[in-house]
Amino acid sequence: MKRFLSFIAVCGWLLFPVGVLAQQVRTIYDARLDLKAAVLSPVEEALMKEKVLPAAGKEWHDQELAGTCVAGKAPRVIDVARGSFTKPDSDQKAILYRYCETGHNRALNGIAIVEKGAVVCHLAYPG
Repeated sequence: MKRFLSFIAVCGWLLFPVGVLAQQVRTIYDARLDLKAAVLSPVEEALMKEKVLPAAGKEWHDQELAGTCVAGKAPRVIDVARGSFTKPDSDQKAILYRYCETGHNRALNGIAIVEKGAVVCHLAYPG
């Protein structure tokens, strides 16, 4: 019994810092929900056109995936979430976008984190 209690105490001690230091989880997109299309501000729209989409196009071209896009499927914003994504206590927006579709339920996607009119982080990924 003493070993069991010692084991539980050690497990609790190891898990305690994880709970204390963890940040709140924020959902960016939930495909189970039927959402209205996200609307970007003019500044965010310009950032997407001038910074994010050209960088995504270069990423997909460098990986030789750009040729897999279905013709006629333009990039589009899927959803936007507010929160602190790259640093604590910041006012940021995570913009989830689809660069292009590559087939049935497959696409080249990305997430751009915007803060104070600038892109602070951008991740392009196949989905």
